[in-house]
Amino acid sequence: LGTLFGAGPPAPDVVVCDYAWPAAAAAEALRTRGVPVLVNGRGSDVLQVRETPGLEPHLARGLRSSGGYTAVSQDLLDAMVATGGPKPVQALTPNGVDADHFKPGERRAARARLGQATEGDLVLCVGHLIERKDPLLALAAFAAGATEGARLVFVGRGPLSDAVEGAAAELGLGDRVSLLGERPPAELVDWYRAANLLLLTSRREGRPNVVLEALSTGCPVLATSAGGTGELLEDPRMLSMDRESAALGQMLKDLLKRPPAAEVLRRSVEPLTWAASLDALESALLSVSRA
Repeated sequence: LGTLFGAGPPAPDVVVCDYAWPAAAAAEALRTRGVPVLVNGRGSDVLQVRETPGLEPHLARGLRSSGGYTAVSQDLLDAMVATGGPKPVQALTPNGVDADHFKPGERRAARARLGQATEGDLVLCVGHLIERKDPLLALAAFAAGATEGARLVFVGRGPLSDAVEGAAAELGLGDRVSLLGERPPAELVDWYRAANLLLLTSRREGRPNVVLEALSTGCPVLATSAGGTGELLEDPRMLSMDRESAALGQMLKDLLKRPPAAEVLRRSVEPLTWAASLDALESALLSVSRA
């Protein structure tokens, strides 16, 4: 904080503690110096930290010392209020999606560009292969409900890569499951276009960008209820309240057979632009700075 209050430029009008923990640890010291603070929550920085006994009191103190909260989902904003108490400024600042980039395209052409077979169902998982994303549940759901000959593609890397490969082999799905590691953003849009479905089996989420991107591209989503994920899914067929693989598999099977229309999916996220998110953040900053 010394660089903010030493010789040189004047103190800021407001400080954003982005990624609530550990950034909110600075809120109390800033408040004592008369600088308004806005704490922005993104996901695990609130949800995981508030469940950690050694950290929750520090997060709560930081939130109480702030002038207001913003968060990417209502679920997350509610968790911040429950932890630090209500504030005059409590604003939703959801992530946006670049609709000019993540837009529908012809599936066969996208598969050809990616070197994928043009026939058959393709189920896509995008995210780190970590416990919180539960890729093993995604694999089990695929095994329980995918059509014969369907393929499952994981885009992402992580410590569970070997476990996923081993489980796929045990299930006799080794030749139908691919782990691609990380792929460049410019290529990712073609994976959404190529896929019949995005499968997300997270235990905890803020408001996942992959769901925004898939919907904007016209790709159906099947997700477990975690954090703010359900706030993005208007069609109840796309949100599972059950983490049991057979139930998820049945939902996957039904969605593959009768998917929502691509134009309906895209229209559902049209209001979620980065410009709208910045407008909401600017309004929150002005409110906190004037409080």
